[in-house]
Amino acid sequence: MKKITCLFVALLMLAMPCVPVAADEGGNINDHLVTWWNFEGDDPAEALKDKATKGQSDDSLTMHGNDVRFDGGVAYISSVEGNALSAVAATADLINVYSMTIYIKAKFEGWNADFADLIAYGGLYRIYKLKSEKSLEGSVFQATAFATANNADLGTVRIRPESDGSLGIWDEDWFYIALTMEIGADNVGKAILYLSTDGVNYTVSETEMVFTNDILVDMTARQNDATAEVLLGKLSLVKDIPDRFINYWYDDIRIYNKVLTADELATITPNSLELNGPGKDPETTEAPTTEAPTTEAPVTEAPVTTEAPVTTEAPATTEGPATEAPVTTDASVTDAPSTTPATHAPSADPAENEKDGVPVIAIVVIIVAVAAVAAVAFVAVKKKKAE
Repeated sequence: MKKITCLFVALLMLAMPCVPVAADEGGNINDHLVTWWNFEGDDPAEALKDKATKGQSDDSLTMHGNDVRFDGGVAYISSVEGNALSAVAATADLINVYSMTIYIKAKFEGWNADFADLIAYGGLYRIYKLKSEKSLEGSVFQATAFATANNADLGTVRIRPESDGSLGIWDEDWFYIALTMEIGADNVGKAILYLSTDGVNYTVSETEMVFTNDILVDMTARQNDATAEVLLGKLSLVKDIPDRFINYWYDDIRIYNKVLTADELATITPNSLELNGPGKDPETTEAPTTEAPTTEAPVTEAPVTTEAPVTTEAPATTEGPATEAPVTTDASVTDAPSTTPATHAPSADPAENEKDGVPVIAIVVIIVAVAAVAAVAFVAVKKKKAE
């Protein structure tokens, strides 16, 4: 009996190293941080650097215009036409809508009824403050994901302010916003928009859609467009986009090559790689001391929008090219195209390519149990022969 016990203990000791591996499959979210603009640095060149810990490319930003400033790790972009920050978009870190999270901490100054982009990539994905004259509880935020030249309204998700005041985003309020994009092996795309006033508790809006082969081909063409740009503060630098009368401050922008959950977003500490524990408020950054120019929008130039009744609310098409201005719906789920989806390449996120099966811990337990039974049987047979 002692031999059997010793054998069983030895097998357990050999199996124990496998257990932590199974329990730590998720890893640290910083291992998926492929682009990071925290605007820290003693000069503009340093402030614009991509400081990501991972990633396949250097996605440092370029400054445009005469009124883009940096102060205390915060970038300020004036609404005056031509002011923006940009990065070449056709890089592996910026085009991975098969598994991507965009996280931004920012605030705005301007008319609540005005529309302006927080981040935009040639229509492939956009996050923006939607103009809404009737938003008495705060600003409405919206995003489009997986958009293409012919399907600019794909992946539309919108978050409205809550009537109880718990999500009122107003002029000069810091807010936290994130957009996740994921296309599964069955060609079903999911986009989720998160919005928070404290960086811990997020309001969520999501949509799912089925992609046809034509959409995937169109989207791939946008991803491979070497002339495309990721823009902060503007929809486009090459078309005549009028002044939207919205000034933006950016404190922290991150892009991950995996889809983060609300709990994972809550662990992010702006301007730091240190992760917060559950329920801990992220560190806040004061606004830059430099005062932003105050420009009152002429009534004739401010975008005019009527709050859509239930079904539609879209940015004015005069704000940008017709193919890039999203035509949005209030429904949280976009109607799927009727064409049969085609198979696409595996996701860039390794977790998507894992096969379903028994967890590692279960496998270890089974192996140990089988080995123990075999050992008992072997000893019993040997004892019987001896008798």
